[in-house]
Amino acid sequence: MSERTGYPQGTPCWADIWTDDPAAGRAFYAGLFGWEWEVSPDPAFGGYSIALLRGKRVVGLSGTMIPDMRPAWVTYLAVDDADAFAAAVPAAGGTVVGPPMDIADQGRMALATDPAGALFAVWQQGIHTGSELVNEPGTVVWNELVAPGIDKEAEFYRATIGVSFEDMAGSDPTMPVYKLVKVDGRTVGGAMPPTPEMGELPPHWGIYFEVADADAAVKQAQDLGARVLSRVQPTPQGPMATLADPQGAPFAVIASGSAE
Repeated sequence: MSERTGYPQGTPCWADIWTDDPAAGRAFYAGLFGWEWEVSPDPAFGGYSIALLRGKRVVGLSGTMIPDMRPAWVTYLAVDDADAFAAAVPAAGGTVVGPPMDIADQGRMALATDPAGALFAVWQQGIHTGSELVNEPGTVVWNELVAPGIDKEAEFYRATIGVSFEDMAGSDPTMPVYKLVKVDGRTVGGAMPPTPEMGELPPHWGIYFEVADADAAVKQAQDLGARVLSRVQPTPQGPMATLADPQGAPFAVIASGSAE
């Protein structure tokens, strides 16, 4: 199902990119994914931009909200009560970076880091229910936590949001066990410890965008100024590659055929 009108608690429901050059970011992703941008004229929103595909909300874009933070994609997890989530974070070993706040009538959000230091946001929906299109070319298809100590991380997310982490069947025995993030028995994302190939990459929530052709998407991204962090490689889920946009924000593309 690619059209969505809401998300159960614990499900990745929105993502936005925090960048030091919003205009350049809008141009890059419009060229790569065909997004049209709706830029808020309200000064209170600081030029926050919404990416639209076929008139549906896909993701957002803003200037960097944390001083000295490098450009990055931020994953939002749906919550029923942002205040209850924030109250549970310290005892579970995380840190509330941005306390719950209303975004006009759109919803209520909070920012936190988990015990490993991975930054993420939570979203309590108002008028804004989250991404209206997912799992098709040009939209988010997967969110993945990369952090050491996954078992400790799993307990944090269980205690604060109620999700569970389960080992993925058929994982490569030569690699660390890949975890599936579950909400009411349904897979909503993944989690894994960093691999040596990731180098000094800090703990983070990564984001994958569906594309029709991974090789063509990588070439187009390069033509638009992106860097290839890992070339296209086959995976059981489909060919994928990792890129950094012209401002340096990492993201992945995958041709999983999820909408077929």
